[in-house]
Amino acid sequence: MKKLLLSLLLSFMTFTTHAQSTLLGDVNNDGKVTVTDAMMVVDIIMHGYKYFSVDPTTVSLPVGGTATMEISGGYDSYEVISSNTAIAEASLSGTTITLTAIASGEAKVIVKDVQTLRYIEIPVTVVSDDEAVNLDHDLRVFIMGNSYTLDVTAYLEDLIRAANINLDQLGIYAGIFNGGQLADWVSRYNYGSDVTLQKMAGNIIMNETGSVKELLNQEWDLIVLLQASNVSYDWSTFEKSLPELLTIIHENCINEDVKIAYQIPWGHTEDTAPQELAGNIECTQKLMEEYEITDIIPIGTAVQNARNTSLNTPLYLTRDNWHLCMGVGRYLAACTFFESVITPISHISVLGNTAIHQLTDDEKYKYNGSVAVDETNRLLCQLCAINAVKFPFVVTIPDN
Repeated sequence: MKKLLLSLLLSFMTFTTHAQSTLLGDVNNDGKVTVTDAMMVVDIIMHGYKYFSVDPTTVSLPVGGTATMEISGGYDSYEVISSNTAIAEASLSGTTITLTAIASGEAKVIVKDVQTLRYIEIPVTVVSDDEAVNLDHDLRVFIMGNSYTLDVTAYLEDLIRAANINLDQLGIYAGIFNGGQLADWVSRYNYGSDVTLQKMAGNIIMNETGSVKELLNQEWDLIVLLQASNVSYDWSTFEKSLPELLTIIHENCINEDVKIAYQIPWGHTEDTAPQELAGNIECTQKLMEEYEITDIIPIGTAVQNARNTSLNTPLYLTRDNWHLCMGVGRYLAACTFFESVITPISHISVLGNTAIHQLTDDEKYKYNGSVAVDETNRLLCQLCAINAVKFPFVVTIPDN
């Protein structure tokens, strides 16, 4: 059948421009159909158009900021232009589009499939430094965590402020038990123990003190879970407590549409981390399959990515073979949380975020392995985080 169609098409190589436009939308500019064009026509007749899409479909970012978009589908050959390069510039690498905000205003990024000449327009809004970026919706986050949570969220608000995101739409809170496991949250719920939350970012006010039941009985949009890193690769520890904990969350949270996310922990030492991360990833994949938890925050993957770059430190990006080092380690974790949780509803990537972190005296002198975040390593931290979000179950080395 395909040979017959191709033979018929090649025998009519003088298709009119009108006929080409009807089938392909102007295959080329000289009014002739090439062999490549004819083969594509066969493919279209047999299978239909390979439509493509771009994610996200709208972008808002501050002046000087950057954002990324991904192309999927189509014929794997694209062109990208900005309708107004004075507002935003666009570049293409593979299927990744990178936007750079130049000045406040509006522009469109036009993505064209060069085979079919079909195109998609993505609206881009660049806001001035004094104009906050609004999220798609308010976000209230309850992290049911442990001491690792402090490492992940300590610098998070710095990134959010640098992205000029409206803090009045955010409230990120953490409950922290040192060495805390998922089972500890179940126990505290069953015993009615009081818990105190810490506000890590944003201006939304939530009740910070009460029993687990009372704290859950609020309008949370996202609950973040994580297992203690010394058992996070042992699936039996999930089976014992996760089903009950999920029931507790859904029975007590006011928001019936509350989402659940799981944070992948990092491995510890150079000798053990690869095996620990592999176990963490395996448990995460089981968790996704058996409990339909689809939102993943791959901190452990980002950390392991960074350990394979110049960011690595003698203590393997930790300060005590467990907790992340001050500066680079914590910044990397915050970047990963930002890209996983904030980017989808702000349409602002952490890539190009201008936040840095100068070490405090305590960080310099009280903790081992501290490394400041500056213009020499900021971008690499962000790339390690972005790679982890794109490929949460594979350790990668970013191009820098």
